Amino acid sequence: MTPPWEDPRRPGPRSLFPLDMEAEAPSDVVDLLLRLGQACNDAGLALLDAQAQLAHTVEPVWRSSGDLDRGDMLAWVTWERYAACRDHVERLTVVYSRAAAMYAVCAVESASRVAGGLAPRVPQPLPVLASDVLGLAQIQVPLLQVPEDAVAGRWRGHVPKENAGLVEDHEVLLAAMAAVKSPVAVFDEPDKVVERQTAYLLEAEFPSALHSYASGCVFAMALMCVPGD
Repeated sequence: MTPPWEDPRRPGPRSLFPLDMEAEAPSDVVDLLLRLGQACNDAGLALLDAQAQLAHTVEPVWRSSGDLDRGDMLAWVTWERYAACRDHVERLTVVYSRAAAMYAVCAVESASRVAGGLAPRVPQPLPVLASDVLGLAQIQVPLLQVPEDAVAGRWRGHVPKENAGLVEDHEVLLAAMAAVKSPVAVFDEPDKVVERQTAYLLEAEFPSALHSYASGCVFAMALMCVPGD
């Protein structure tokens, strides 16, 4: 579940696979989830920083809007700075989306296998694109729930809270996906954003919510992989 201090709709770092829980999971699965989680954290932090830079350009744009037509160099630089920051945000939104899509699908599939009494394994085939998740959400990122009998006795008291958190994160994800108005293929390749001719930014809430749900599923898998008493 997403910690209360984290907003699942905002980009940024999320918790990684909890090595301190001493979960017994295949090393290749843990390594993959750690690398994908770190990739998402790096992309989310980069997007957060880019959004802050873009926010700093908005007020100067409005202030210089009347000077651009007069060939004023300061106004030109102001507008070009805004355009560059906007394009940077959009490219990083796509980078974040691609990383979060693969992370979420791998996390859900691995955790679902453990919930069903099977050993986790590296999902095949890879990679998964963001458009795959947007087009087939109920197949790619279904709701995960932790069975009580899949958890060691000393951890079973955490199961209701964990399941409630997974439901909440999944609902946030579905809402974020429903709010996407951009063509889904745009979220697959950073170079495609240059083809966009719209007045709104790509929906960063989608990869942010996807990242949060993936993080919750990874923790749930670790919880189910802790050996019994």
